Amino acid sequence: LDDLVGFFVNTLVLRTDTSGDPSFRELLGRVRETSLEAFAHQDVPFEQVVEALNPERSSARHPLFQTMLVLQNNAGAQLQLPGVQVQPQEIAWHTAKFDLTFFLEESDDGLGLTLEYATGLFDPSTAQGLADRFVHLLRAMAQEPDRPFTEVGLLALGEAETLRTWQSGRARVPGPVSVAEVFARRVRENPSAVALVAGGRPTSYGDLDARSAALRDVLREAGIGRGDVVGVCLPRGRDLVTALLAVLRCGAAYTVLDPLFPIARLTGVVTQTRTRIVVTDAGGAERLSGCLPPGVRLQPVGETAAQASSGDVGVSGDDVACVMFTSGSTGVPKGVAAPHRALVGTFAGQDYVPFG
Repeated sequence: LDDLVGFFVNTLVLRTDTSGDPSFRELLGRVRETSLEAFAHQDVPFEQVVEALNPERSSARHPLFQTMLVLQNNAGAQLQLPGVQVQPQEIAWHTAKFDLTFFLEESDDGLGLTLEYATGLFDPSTAQGLADRFVHLLRAMAQEPDRPFTEVGLLALGEAETLRTWQSGRARVPGPVSVAEVFARRVRENPSAVALVAGGRPTSYGDLDARSAALRDVLREAGIGRGDVVGVCLPRGRDLVTALLAVLRCGAAYTVLDPLFPIARLTGVVTQTRTRIVVTDAGGAERLSGCLPPGVRLQPVGETAAQASSGDVGVSGDDVACVMFTSGSTGVPKGVAAPHRALVGTFAGQDYVPFG
């Protein structure tokens, strides 16, 4: 094909077998065999491979691979035309064809590396980190070819310690481990401080404490405690916050039932969480009455005792605080259980946002 004019580059899809924790030398041999087998069929057009495999398509990614490796090792060609001086001109493009493309080019000085990345997926520092790790891996292979490749650490200085901190979880959440404890501490510090404003009316921490404690006692008398899930079907406002705190203070977890959602959606959430009580108002009770699974009790938020008599139920940081439901990629909502530690770490810690 040397005398033909055309673009004869073809794409080969390769998969690397890393099973059995091989050494760099063994891994290199596997990659070599895989590549030679692939090159034996390089005349098959890539489009024909895609058509034959017919993978599940997604607009978010390439159907067969996301990382491209290109080795430029052809001899440089010089175009000579009579009476014309010709000089190659590089043409820059600003659209990444794949998530990551590693361009390697041979020269007298060795191999040069250029990394092209999709800016919608990676920022410059992340892409630079990937390139640095790739070079680090190649150096390790050259220096210790018989070392198992899994023993080579790819984390930069300080990253390993940060990862251990994230994995431990509890290390970054000092003080109280439950939402109820955080609230109780704030009540003790300044009960007259404004806790929330709804409908133009402020409610102090002391008032919110009394309201939520009264509803907590009602829920506890109904047998609600640690491990239970209570549905809360209320519009945004003081009653909603009161109900959420009351559920947490009796040791249970809440799941929010949006009053604007279809009845079928609300019923499905109640069924999945095995909710026995739904805290709601008069409007919610009218809408939900007769539509929930048998045995589910409706508890109006206003029917509470005048004076709280029992204390909060202690929970651990791993106890579930709330169950949130996604829209569901299949159309069926899926519940995600969030522990107290996650909520406290988000709102009381300083790693996420300094809420104050």
